[in-house]
Amino acid sequence: MKSKYYIKKEIDLLIMKINVLRQNYLIYKQIKFKGGYENIAKFLPYTSNIILTALIDKILMELSKLVVDGDDNDLCIYSFIKKYKADRKSFKEKKYIYVKDIDSDKKHRMYIDTNEIEDDINNLEKFLNDNKHIRSYLKKIRDKKIAHNDRKMNFKSNYLPVELKQKITYEELSNFIDGLFKNMNTIYSTLFKTQYAYLEETEHELKYLNEILEKEKEKYSF
Repeated sequence: MKSKYYIKKEIDLLIMKINVLRQNYLIYKQIKFKGGYENIAKFLPYTSNIILTALIDKILMELSKLVVDGDDNDLCIYSFIKKYKADRKSFKEKKYIYVKDIDSDKKHRMYIDTNEIEDDINNLEKFLNDNKHIRSYLKKIRDKKIAHNDRKMNFKSNYLPVELKQKITYEELSNFIDGLFKNMNTIYSTLFKTQYAYLEETEHELKYLNEILEKEKEKYSF
């Protein structure tokens, strides 16, 4: 039986990894696509191209580690689901919270309704099964393009080569990452009765840099 502390630590680490992927993909989308921060790409074209190439490789590789495969020692989604199925008793939901009494300033237990953690785990597993084509794509890209220097794959300049026999869109990839985060956060909330806290500092920094570059553009425009 795993301790409650161990389970929370594992969920924390999984959500943190998924959130880092979300932030990386935010940077990728905002710099790469029209409607994003075009000034960054225009003022730093070579740097942007190098960063974006490295970033998409990192995103696909790290995502594949989480959802493609893994054994009991790996920190991944399938290992997490397997642990739950092997030892459901360890995944006990919090049944009460401590509330401070206004008059006496003392804390007392307030019992709360609990959800069914099994439903959340099943929803996560269903989400993965519904997106088998994305997981298959990630595995082939990882094995052929990133982890190994396959000759045919490296001769291709994009990430949707014919040899894969399948394609995914940037929107599908974005929705998949967001879906993973949402499902894991639901599990976290069911167990610990609080949402996982994360910061959106990346977007603020990108906006700040874009504003500076916009002012520079105005300064030197004729």
